[in-house]
Amino acid sequence: MAVTGGRDLALRGVGVVVTRDDAPDFPLTRALEALGARVLYWPTIRPAPPLDAGPLEDSIERLAEFDWAAFTSPRAVEAVARRRRELPPELRVAVVGWSTGEWAGRHGWRVDVLPERQTAESLVAELDAAGLARGDRVFFPASEIARPTLEAGLARLGAEVVRVTAYRTLPAELDRAACRRAIEAGQAQVISLTSPSSLENLRRALGEELFGRACGGAVMAAIGPTTAAAVRESGCAQVIEASDHSLSGLVRRIAEWAGDTSHRRGDELSS
Repeated sequence: MAVTGGRDLALRGVGVVVTRDDAPDFPLTRALEALGARVLYWPTIRPAPPLDAGPLEDSIERLAEFDWAAFTSPRAVEAVARRRRELPPELRVAVVGWSTGEWAGRHGWRVDVLPERQTAESLVAELDAAGLARGDRVFFPASEIARPTLEAGLARLGAEVVRVTAYRTLPAELDRAACRRAIEAGQAQVISLTSPSSLENLRRALGEELFGRACGGAVMAAIGPTTAAAVRESGCAQVIEASDHSLSGLVRRIAEWAGDTSHRRGDELSS
């Protein structure tokens, strides 16, 4: 997930909270650190296996019967890769985001379709424009709570979509004392949010009093309009929104904010 283009170390010394379940070697954390950010890892969810892995494992065993595999998250890629390292050579792979495509590439999987605008709607539109997926069988491993946008769009194209639960997301507990210290010290300058649920889980994990303090002292960086609206409804006044609703777009928006000297505090940021 390249986000350079003249912004090398644009986030030097800026404390950015990552609320998604983004391990240190996952794309969001790496992209922020590559720009010099001090990443505070506050995951508000944790992944868990599906309650019944049977449908997932059965579909993986029968991958040769599918024309496509569609992925919307690195976690879904991992759930499949743990059970089957190599995909059938004729199986085509479509992914929604660059981070998901990068994760697929780590396993040596060829990515056939990756839309420039990283949304499920854009993926469906690109397949439609190319005349692809019509009448095809599509394997779609996803989070238990993933939106139905992709499968509904593929179905409208005439594809047969087999959606299976690849993983679940459960609320995670945070070290409130450590979070409080970071907030009081002004170290949590930006809090990145990738969904309304990440906001709600953060609020639950911090508690109302500490969440209010975080809102008052940090800029809330939302990946898109739905998340930004949820942030504003929660009472947080300082909100920035990525124009490109992707992890890369989110990092770019945070870097743009940091580049505005009216939001910086000079040498204090790198002390």
